[in-house]
Amino acid sequence: MEIGNFTPDLIEYMHVGISDMIKPGEVKEVPDATGKHVLNKFDRRGLVQVKFSDASNMEALKAKSMARWTEFWEDQITRFNQHNEDQKEKGNRYVKPPDSLKKRAKMFGIEILQPWRIERKESPELARVERENKDLKDKLTELTKQMEGLAKAVKAVQPVQIVGATGGIAKTEDTSKVNRKRYISLTADTCKGFVVNRVDDIRNWPEINRQELQEKWEGFYDEPFPD
Repeated sequence: MEIGNFTPDLIEYMHVGISDMIKPGEVKEVPDATGKHVLNKFDRRGLVQVKFSDASNMEALKAKSMARWTEFWEDQITRFNQHNEDQKEKGNRYVKPPDSLKKRAKMFGIEILQPWRIERKESPELARVERENKDLKDKLTELTKQMEGLAKAVKAVQPVQIVGATGGIAKTEDTSKVNRKRYISLTADTCKGFVVNRVDDIRNWPEINRQELQEKWEGFYDEPFPD
């Protein structure tokens, strides 16, 4: 069976688990069972069966296809408008039209009822409030950046509390001293793994620690220190 789609719409369908489509202007040959299924579902959209005898009268078949298609979309727009009118009378929420319906309504010159649209008028007071909100957001963003930088600086110099064996705080040491204890005994076999696995952490170390660790690295290896 051959099916013709002489409309502007792409028709997508599924039958017995198989998805396919018929493009605008396409005549597609399909199994009879599939053809009957597709025509039963989409004949209102403008799909028509193309028979061998139609070859000499193809223009009439195309006109029939477009007439069905036009009738279908005009009916869809009318139904949509009626539904929104009913919703209005019942005090229910309006329904917004899909893009396909808006496109066809524009093509046919039919107005879609749009009670859901809010007409926004220019207001000097509203414009002033929007400008002030934008200024506040910009200042907040800048303040957040400053606070983040300050937090990093404080973290780099604050002392580290060492917990004793009993769970209490045994003593307090500077961050630089604690870091130094972590790398002071590194060897050529252990230094590379230590640094590579802690690159992001090391970037936040005090400058003295990073310099000492870099000197140790350069003493072991002939390659740049990871940064």
